[in-house]
Amino acid sequence: MPNFLPTFAVLALALLSLLVGSMVEPPVAKAGPAPRPAPAAGLATPKGDNPSPYRVVSEDNSVEFSRRHVAVALPHRLNELEITKIADVVRAKEKTPFEKTIVSFYLPGMKLTQSAWAMATFNPTLKINIVGLRLDEEQQATAEVAADGRAVIGVWLTASPAAPGRLTLYRSGKKILAERRLRDGAKSVTEMIETRGAQGRRFTPATGGEAHLLLAWGGELELRDGATIIAVAERLAGFGEGQNAKGSARILRSRRPVRSAAAAE
Repeated sequence: MPNFLPTFAVLALALLSLLVGSMVEPPVAKAGPAPRPAPAAGLATPKGDNPSPYRVVSEDNSVEFSRRHVAVALPHRLNELEITKIADVVRAKEKTPFEKTIVSFYLPGMKLTQSAWAMATFNPTLKINIVGLRLDEEQQATAEVAADGRAVIGVWLTASPAAPGRLTLYRSGKKILAERRLRDGAKSVTEMIETRGAQGRRFTPATGGEAHLLLAWGGELELRDGATIIAVAERLAGFGEGQNAKGSARILRSRRPVRSAAAAE
């Protein structure tokens, strides 16, 4: 899943376009190292040169085509060196040599039906491709959001099939706005109308259209075009509203559709 549809029907297609359009990776300034979370249960910690925990969740071998595909679950983002070490360890465990070995890496919460966050391909030399946001980009986003003084509803990181970047929902006076910052530096701000229902909080561009954002009561943000889920964004923990069960429960009791104050005027 390399890169996160364009113009949100005007703005409708514009938001989806930014969310699902292909973007080129420019150099990104690195932020300071972030503390590592504790390894998740069931993750193996390789000895020696490779200190990064991981877990093999699936393996598919084709002797006929001399190809092996291994899916690996990670507890958090890693840098390219750490990914390379894990890929080397996984390949070294091959009982039968394969001409091509692909190691796909998945972050917490990702499903195997989604595009991998990163891929290591031996064909026969090793090539690393980090499709989603890199570790340094996550660290930079966290530092920038921590310094954001706006009334933030929530911040999410987006990845393929949406364009890699950051999406922030925030309040400005009586308006609700969606700010999209992409990996290539592009930025857009769209006024949104909020309604609430059984599935969660729906944010639709003020210009209308089928494209919208659905903030589920569990906190995940779905980028949708009508009933079709285009991508699911990853919440940047610690920022915004409704990150506890109590808050969600209080909102759920009010099932009456609500529009933003700006739209009501």
